[in-house]
Amino acid sequence: NGIVINPTISMGKPTIEKTGLTTFVVANQYYANMSNSALIADLYEINESDVVNAVKFEQRYGRLRVA
Repeated sequence: NGIVINPTISMGKPTIEKTGLTTFVVANQYYANMSNSALIADLYEINESDVVNAVKFEQRYGRLRVA
């Protein structure tokens, strides 16, 4: 799904493959911008599917707690 955990990248935090962007940061930006995945993809110059995967990862395994 494009999410990797590598101890040499972002101190071992889950990141979007080949970017170094943590899933936590991307998912938080997604929610801070009214769930606009296209905006976040454009902001970070990644695919929209990467945004969706980061959000799904954080919802399932991460620290995000969405009501």
